[in-house]
Amino acid sequence: MRRRLSTSGLVAGLLVLSVAVLIPATLLAEKKAPYNDAYSMETLALKGPEVTDVYATFSTDDPGAFPIPDALKKLQVKIKDAEGEVAFIQNAWDVTISDNVATMSAGDPPFHETLYVKAHIKTGKREVVLQDETMVLLRPDLFIEGVTAPDEVDADEPFNVEVVVGEGNLEFGATATISLYDGTEFMAAITGTEIGPGERVTYVFAGISLADIGTHELRIVISDADPAEYDDTNNEASFTVEVIQHLQTSTYSIQYTNYTNYYYYYRYYRSCWGSYYTYTREYGSWDDLYLNGSSTGIAPNAPIEGISWTVESEKGVFNTGSHTNVAPTAISEEWDEYYLFDEATWTMLSVNVNKLTGLTYFAFSQFSGSRVEIYYYRSGSWYGYSTTTVQQTANYMDARQFVNVSLLLDDDAVTIGGTAAVNLGPMQNYSNGYNYSGSWWGCYYSQYLTHTYNRVSGSGGGTMDPAGLGKRISSMASTGEVLLPKSVNLAGNYPNPFNPSTSLRFALPEGAPVSLVVYDLAGREVARLVDSYISEGYHEVVWDGRNAFGALAPTGIYLARMVTPGYARTIKMVMMK
Repeated sequence: MRRRLSTSGLVAGLLVLSVAVLIPATLLAEKKAPYNDAYSMETLALKGPEVTDVYATFSTDDPGAFPIPDALKKLQVKIKDAEGEVAFIQNAWDVTISDNVATMSAGDPPFHETLYVKAHIKTGKREVVLQDETMVLLRPDLFIEGVTAPDEVDADEPFNVEVVVGEGNLEFGATATISLYDGTEFMAAITGTEIGPGERVTYVFAGISLADIGTHELRIVISDADPAEYDDTNNEASFTVEVIQHLQTSTYSIQYTNYTNYYYYYRYYRSCWGSYYTYTREYGSWDDLYLNGSSTGIAPNAPIEGISWTVESEKGVFNTGSHTNVAPTAISEEWDEYYLFDEATWTMLSVNVNKLTGLTYFAFSQFSGSRVEIYYYRSGSWYGYSTTTVQQTANYMDARQFVNVSLLLDDDAVTIGGTAAVNLGPMQNYSNGYNYSGSWWGCYYSQYLTHTYNRVSGSGGGTMDPAGLGKRISSMASTGEVLLPKSVNLAGNYPNPFNPSTSLRFALPEGAPVSLVVYDLAGREVARLVDSYISEGYHEVVWDGRNAFGALAPTGIYLARMVTPGYARTIKMVMMK
């Protein structure tokens, strides 16, 4: 295929890259060429796979001279043999002329032979004869020697891609454009790159980012080489980058208090005209749970894709909920504010996101109460008799050992949250009361009050790590091979709570026998997910919520225990229907 050289490419080739030492044109002082002193010519010959193109550049320092070349009478190409004798000659009557550059094909001369070029420029009676010698050089052959990029990146997090571009024919360099693609989608380009003969040049695509979670096949492409290349089939390299959710740890503090109250009140009154007395008994219980924390890093984008939480104690899951596509309740240049309140469960969640710094505050609170019973009695000849009973029932956690709160903020690119836990202290008992009686104008009355309550409380703080929520995807190397983990690990199941299936991921740095079994809280085996020798790498197994007999397991808390030589871990899973 015949290649063309642009004026900019020729100037770059002759003046910038300066590969061949070109012999200045010999100006023939002939009578028919009285204007030779006003002109010069430089030549370049580039060999391609099929033909060799010859370029001649004409210039003059005489502004009054005729244009160059308005008319070109002859462009003659000669090839000399080892003895210096002319072995080949070709005259081109139809040549391409553009911006003072004349181009012609010299057929397919032997490699590394010398070309003897003679040009006749003639306009009317004026004629110039120029000649030059130049070696035949191989066209440049650009190729991608290597690409350096991270195997795994967080969504929307900037990263760099380094590419080393080389020239392989060692005789002539080129300028080119280096482009980066995500599949077929253009991402960035570096234009005007200069690669000299035999050079290796490193270029950097800085601040690249990818939004979509998953495996991206990126491509580096060399294009627009000037002069055109000898071989352009090696101008592309592909590599993969795994995009994962940005997992952001959070600091938290948590406080929990549970009260159980007993209230007994008795009052008797006897008047001069009759009798009147009341009897009251009240019983009530309630919980107060508060969680607050903060996270720094990348701020989640509005609207937040999902907010979910689960509150549990040793009695099981107390409260769980989730919201999707949550729009901010207040927006400013710096902050997005979110506020969610569930009146049915008295759950409140507020999130404040600093869009400039990534600082994210969150606060979660849960209020609950049990029944309240009131018995009221009065009698007397004047008032008659009545009894009133009022009962109010609400959700009640009644935790005695521990409280766990799982909170997840997710915008499909940033994951903030994890699980916060607090162990509760021993129950504390309190009691008080009084007894009083007296008379007034012949009337007698008495009052008696007893108030007893028990309290269980606890507080704590620490770090919530969303990696335990099972969001991270195993990283992939640019060669397409899975990177081996550095240690054995069983990650938390996801989703959790789940209905009816959930995924468990575990990692092995080398092959080993593995047992992964699901138990209920009574220690009975429910399902055996893995019981065999497993090769090294990252693995995932799905529990469909069924027991060994194929029946769907009931709602509740289950334990998944993984055992392999030198390692054992148990995680808690919650099935909800």
